Amino acid sequence: MIRLNIYIVYSEELENRHTTINSAISLIKDICVQKNIEVKLNIISEPSKEHVNKYISSFNTRVNYDKFADASNIYNELIMPLNVCQISNFEKHRYIYKYILDNFKTNDPNELHLIIEDDVIILKDYINNIIELIDDLNASDSASNRNSDNEWDILFTCLNVVNNPEKFINIDDLYNIIISKSCYIIRNRELCEKLYSITDTFKLNIKLTISKFIKENKYTAMSYNKITFLEGSKLGVYPSSVNPNNYLFLNNNYIALKKISEKTELTEEDIKNAENIYANSLNIPSVDVQNIMGVIYYNYKDYKKAKEYMYMSLSNLKKCKGYTIMKNNEILSNTINIYKYDQDLLAECMLSKPKYS
Repeated sequence: MIRLNIYIVYSEELENRHTTINSAISLIKDICVQKNIEVKLNIISEPSKEHVNKYISSFNTRVNYDKFADASNIYNELIMPLNVCQISNFEKHRYIYKYILDNFKTNDPNELHLIIEDDVIILKDYINNIIELIDDLNASDSASNRNSDNEWDILFTCLNVVNNPEKFINIDDLYNIIISKSCYIIRNRELCEKLYSITDTFKLNIKLTISKFIKENKYTAMSYNKITFLEGSKLGVYPSSVNPNNYLFLNNNYIALKKISEKTELTEEDIKNAENIYANSLNIPSVDVQNIMGVIYYNYKDYKKAKEYMYMSLSNLKKCKGYTIMKNNEILSNTINIYKYDQDLLAECMLSKPKYS
């Protein structure tokens, strides 16, 4: 029988996420209680971005943005300075690795460590998949019961489902860079030890760091090929709390609008199509969808409509409590930029003849 240790990567200030993450955890605990699975919950809320900002000089001593020795390494082009929100997120994951090392002295295959970020949501349509996941985990709770199909050291439960009948798919067959680390399970203590060691240095964000580690080490990383836990910030329920831009890979409406925005020339038909897609997306009022509509109108040179959508996006972004609008934030930059194209008051003033000239 497995024992499930749950770790929530939590930001106290992001109050708009609290209800959904609490509901998700309650559901997981209820399922485990029904199946007589022991559950232990750990909330990881430090270091906060305020703490990182206050002691930034200490964190800066761990920075190394030099290129990797292998010049052809695909991660060399992805090295960039981390903002305080990214460092906070990075350190919370690292704290979990250290906690596992300190509190679990042996590599017990029955001891599973489920790491969940606080933007994870559960939809009713996929509850049965979560039950099935827990059953699958419980069925393979010992080395004697495992087989090559579900032998893994780290299991991601938040990635896209692919057209494959297998439930467990090797990450190497799917990605060079994982598209989400919002929910994953660690079974191998030695893997935690390695992850804790390599995260002593800031060079890549935590998602890229994990991706590179998986590619370059012997550990088996798998993806569970059923929809279970969804990353709310990639669905559009929440804006990203760490990144200056946010691609909603779980939101088909956003993806369709993104394709329209990337066209070289936009037609009236494209605009009608975009408005229809936007109307169908209002069940999830995403700031990123609003922003991409602004980009579409900007490319169409309808600056008034572009400003309308961009201002809406920025206003709603500010309403997300605790969200830091960074200077390189895409939504903020787009909104500032659009104002130079729509200055009605300035044009009106220029038409007036000054009294003293």
